[in-house]
Parts: sequence; C-alpha cells; structure tokens
Amino acid sequence: MENIKTLEDVYKILYLKQCNEELLSVVERYFVAHKSIYKQIVKFYYYGTKEAKCSFNISATEYQKICYKIRADVAGLVRDYYKNRANRIEKMENVVDLLAHKKHVKKQY
Repeated sequence: MENIKTLEDVYKILYLKQCNEELLSVVERYFVAHKSIYKQIVKFYYYGTKEAKCSFNISATEYQKICYKIRADVAGLVRDYYKNRANRIEKMENVVDLLAHKKHVKKQY
C-alpha cells in the first residue's frame, strides 16, 4: 500500500507510474476532474512557496491549501482503493495466490 505523505509520493504514482494500473486510473480520474493547476503543482512538487507563487500565479496560502488538498484527497483515494480491493478479494472463492490468480474468460466460438 502506497503511503501518501508528500507531493513527491503523488508524483511517483501519477508520473512515474509506480503503482498498479487500477490505482493509476483512479488517481488520473481525480486529476481530470479537477483544475489543470493541480496536475502542474504535482509535476513541480519540488517548488518552494516563492517559486510556486511566481510560476502558478497564486498566493502562498492558496498554494499550500491546494497542496494539502491534493495530498489528503489522493491518500483517501489510495486508502479506499485498497479497502475495496480487500473486500473484493475476500469475496472470491478458491484463491490461493493473488499474484497468480486471474479471471479466466471462456471464449465462445
């Protein structure tokens, strides 16, 4: 389970794709639903308040609020994703190894 504490952790999920595809799609949908500045702030997570103030044209307090909102929202998404995944796996039958388990679709010819 990914532990989201900083914008760098969000950057690793969104841009470096260091997670599974399902979680990546959940996080990408979050950023599509919000303003484009959210994604830019994550892209330039290493900016300080002064650099962000100049490049994003927002106040320092607004920048900090957006950063906190991104961290909190993505951490909530990750937590909910793993909680739902655990519930879904719990309901499956005859699963011995989760890494080897795949749904087998019967092809009809």
